[in-house]
Parts: sequence; structure tokens; C-alpha cells
Amino acid sequence: MTDNSEMTREREQFFKEFEEKVHETVKKLELAEFRADSSVYRELNLATYRPSIWGLLVFCEKSVYYYVAPQESYMSFFTKGAGRTEEKLVHISEFSNVSFSLPHKNFFSFLNPEISRTIDMTYKSLSGLERSVSLILNRKADDIYMQLKAYTEK
Repeated sequence: MTDNSEMTREREQFFKEFEEKVHETVKKLELAEFRADSSVYRELNLATYRPSIWGLLVFCEKSVYYYVAPQESYMSFFTKGAGRTEEKLVHISEFSNVSFSLPHKNFFSFLNPEISRTIDMTYKSLSGLERSVSLILNRKADDIYMQLKAYTEK
């Protein structure tokens, strides 16, 4: 089991390495599941066979990023590393016409427990098409939504 001081060191190391990559100070991390259709994954170079990818929303001084850590799939063992995914970094703040919204709630919303943890994002792709992404958090989305909105209003 990892003790608290080791977790703090790992977090500090991640912040340091991330800050060196993006040249900004990391303010906050939030675990989020990224759900989109295959065209969005291809466009953002997040090629995956899964309908979603887990990663971190990284809030920096001026920008927001979505970070996916490198990982091994269970097939890597059989394919000599071919199942390994590379580290991915998506600079959300650079998207054209990016906007965030909370899903509309209605009487039947209680049937979908994820609705209170979901933030919908739309943006205009380089090809000019409007794209949609859902970010599913591990807690209520309200305060993270407000923080994302603040970044788009800068």
C-alpha cells in the first residue's frame, strides 16, 4: 500500500514534469472519463478501440488540458508491447468555439446516475465541423463546470 508521503512525491513529480511540457503552472487535477465518437478520437489522435478513455483534466494558470497516461493493455504481454498506449495530451483551451454545458435534467434523470457527474463539451474541429464530447467525473460536475466556463471566458 502506498503511503501518503509517497503519493505526495508522485503528485509533485507529475506536476513538475507536466509543467515542463506545457510551460504553465498546474493548479488542479480532476479525474474524468472522455466519451466521444470515433471521428473525435481520430481527429485528436486519441485512437482507441474503446468508447471512452480515462484521464485527467489538468487546470493550469491559463489553459485546460486533458491528459491520458501511457498504459499497457493485457494484450501487450502476448504482442510484445504492441498494446501499449502512448501518453496523450489534448489542449482543450485551444479548441475553436469551445463551450461547456451541463446535461438537461428532467423527471427521469434519476434513472441515469451519471447525469449529475457529466459535462458536455462542444467545439469546432479543424475541418469546421461541430464536435461533441462528454466528460464524466467521479463527483458532481457543478463546480468543475464553472471552472471550465471561466477558462472559456478568459
